[in-house]
Amino acid sequence: MKINGGKMETILTVAVIVFIALMIFIGQHRGMIKMIFSLASMLIVLILVQILTPITKDFIETTPVYDAISKQVTQYVDEKIVDVSDSISQTGETAQKNTINSLPLPKSVKESLIKNNNADGYIELGVENFSQYVAEYLIDSVLNASTFILLFVVLTLLVQLVVHLLDIISKLPGINMLNKGGGAVIGLIEAVFVLWIACIIITAFSATSWGQQACDAIGNSVFLSLIYDNNAIQMFLNNLNLLA
Repeated sequence: MKINGGKMETILTVAVIVFIALMIFIGQHRGMIKMIFSLASMLIVLILVQILTPITKDFIETTPVYDAISKQVTQYVDEKIVDVSDSISQTGETAQKNTINSLPLPKSVKESLIKNNNADGYIELGVENFSQYVAEYLIDSVLNASTFILLFVVLTLLVQLVVHLLDIISKLPGINMLNKGGGAVIGLIEAVFVLWIACIIITAFSATSWGQQACDAIGNSVFLSLIYDNNAIQMFLNNLNLLA
């Protein structure tokens, strides 16, 4: 079932606000010590993901998963370019720029696509035309996002095995009030990281129907766009692209 843009925007905005409030409440309830460890463990996981992403990405490129991603993204780009071309009167570079800006992608990805839409970029990616260029760039972006998600989930599960060891420390007398207040602040910070990761998941599935609806809804909301377009994790993934 397809949800209209306005309704999707409202649903996502409310969901994000509720999630942030919930994370602050959880942080206050769990206390600062546990939340510090939780945030630290997330940062450790992100560092490990950064180290392991290139190796894992190279491996995935040798599997059928890469072929499936390539096929879906190429089909999506071809359809999008045809749709946009039918509604744009300009030709050449202006039309290509408008086509890129019409895609439901993070602002940083669009800017990189426009910046590298030249002969050097085509040579670097081994493509011959605009459609191939956009497809190849997005295939690489989706592969980076998919690799990140896989590694993040696996490493998070491993790190969470250690979290429960902090129960005794968090219950020491004299630090309860500081523990609760600090936990709320760290809960807010952790909420932002989780939302950034959710944005990466949406980007990875931007070629699907629900992914396009989510991207459109985000684009129509100033609040959601603020989170989506200022995604520090996405900026890191952009640096892994072939044309970073």
